[in-house]
Amino acid sequence: MIPMNEPQSMAGRDLQVPGGILHCLDSGREGHPVLLIHGYGDSSATWQRTLPALVDAGCRPIAVDLPGLGRSSRPARGFRWTVENLAAWCLSALDALEIPTCSVVGHSMGGAVALHLCATHPDRFRRGAFLAPVTFVPRRRTMAMPGLHRIVRPLAGRWLFRRALRSIVVDRATVTETMVAEFTRTARRPDYFATLAGMTRDLFSPEFRRLCADFEAIETPSLVLWGETDPWLRIRRGRALVQRLPDAEFVALPRCGHLPHLECPDEVNHAVVGFLGRDHTEISASRK
Repeated sequence: MIPMNEPQSMAGRDLQVPGGILHCLDSGREGHPVLLIHGYGDSSATWQRTLPALVDAGCRPIAVDLPGLGRSSRPARGFRWTVENLAAWCLSALDALEIPTCSVVGHSMGGAVALHLCATHPDRFRRGAFLAPVTFVPRRRTMAMPGLHRIVRPLAGRWLFRRALRSIVVDRATVTETMVAEFTRTARRPDYFATLAGMTRDLFSPEFRRLCADFEAIETPSLVLWGETDPWLRIRRGRALVQRLPDAEFVALPRCGHLPHLECPDEVNHAVVGFLGRDHTEISASRK
């Protein structure tokens, strides 16, 4: 297995962007660029089982760390973790790397950011693959409660992340100690839980609500992938989303929870690489 903090064929890069330092994993090779956006509380390391497949298929994957997560800096006081600001952070990475157009892959919260990018910058995103994206405003947002992050922080250890990760997958063996160690390392940042609180509070902005109200306007060819037993975001939301996107395909993943790219990487990689290769002859779906 590839260590979560050292994906093969990838180099860590720190990019100066408006608001701070953006860290990303970049293969730096020739090929169709693919931007990958992780989910809530996660980092670019989550794509450990996706990046090699994209590289082998002839793509140039770029996996970013969202602000305040992974190895990216936390923006200055006053920054709001709205879907539009997270999207702008990702666009800044593409600008810094001088990438005018690409495809995008996003998971969970990162899937919402990816949908927003396709909705607002259709000229820059050729195709979009969305893994269980957030497409609604939840009734309860516990981490947004004032001061809660200060209570949770001292409790953050391997046991907490092991338990949390196992609760969202079908096969508990998916949650390796390497994965737990990566989450624990990231959570040692003194601002980690404050960042999560900010994301919980800010993500569902008026712009997010407008996005959810008009998925029909997203003309980017789309692939929606969903675990059939996802306990966080039920598959019915995926089926509803694909009915509203004008040009979309849907892949339901049996015996898979909320981390499809880690739980069933072979199925996800086959679907994503094949989808991206539809209009990019340099992408080889036959490579593994």
